[in-house]
Amino acid sequence: MATAMLPKLLFTIPQVVETTDYSRSFIYQAIAAGSLKVVRKGRTIRVTAEDLKVWIADQDSA
Repeated sequence: MATAMLPKLLFTIPQVVETTDYSRSFIYQAIAAGSLKVVRKGRTIRVTAEDLKVWIADQDSA
């Protein structure tokens, strides 16, 4: 049975920090301000790949 590799759809906060090279506190500030959208399930926080792309593009233009 062949398993196709799916693109990553959700990122944890540590993965967002690693991907963007921004500090953890800066990421949490962006979440609190509402500029970086997140998906919450209980205590779990994830950022969708699409929302991360949009947010990074907004950071480049700011």
